[in-house]
Amino acid sequence: MEQANTPTLELVATIEDRQRLLAMKHEIEKQIDAHTATIKAELIAVGQDTYDAGDYTATLTVRDRATLDKTELVALGVSTELIKRATKVSTYVQLDVRARKM
Repeated sequence: MEQANTPTLELVATIEDRQRLLAMKHEIEKQIDAHTATIKAELIAVGQDTYDAGDYTATLTVRDRATLDKTELVALGVSTELIKRATKVSTYVQLDVRARKM
């Protein structure tokens, strides 16, 4: 992608607004995580997996997520070439915005 030498004021404002919103999002996520931990702890403490909270129902569910360990596969005799052929690759464009070091 080509970078313009002189970004427009609108682009600068949009980048700054994005970063301000991102900071707010991180703060909200911290609060949500704290509430989630409290709710989980309370439900576990009282031995319930479901709680009716009026307009909302909180439910604890145990879930598993399985992943393949490439190192373990190689140790079990699977070739790295076979692992590469079976590996799904997704390509996407990512935007990274960082504060300038001064």
